[in-house]
Amino acid sequence: MVFTIKPDFLIKNSEGEVIAVADTKYKRLNRNKIKNYGISSSDVYQLLSYAYKFNTNKIILIYPKPPKKEFINDLSFTIKNDSDMNNSKILYICYVDLIEERDLKEKELTIAEEAKILEVVIN
Repeated sequence: MVFTIKPDFLIKNSEGEVIAVADTKYKRLNRNKIKNYGISSSDVYQLLSYAYKFNTNKIILIYPKPPKKEFINDLSFTIKNDSDMNNSKILYICYVDLIEERDLKEKELTIAEEAKILEVVIN
């Protein structure tokens, strides 16, 4: 049996090098900082395995945008490797609005355009 791992998105620079990996989750985050806002350890471990496979330090979890009263802005975390302090990873939390209606032109963004937006955010 062979196990393969494949993230939802590989974000590459203009030379084709992977600069970040991203995975989508259909889960609701919360405002409880003590419980890591509802971010599951298994989801982070999954992204870390992608980061090591594709040799990148930037990892992104994409969640449905929560209601305004529960919205948490600009979450990012540094994940340090105890055996190699120079090889830390940065976890970014991003949101996608699944509810609000948008006009058709906004929905026609290509994956490449979205990747460029994410590249600006994580650089």
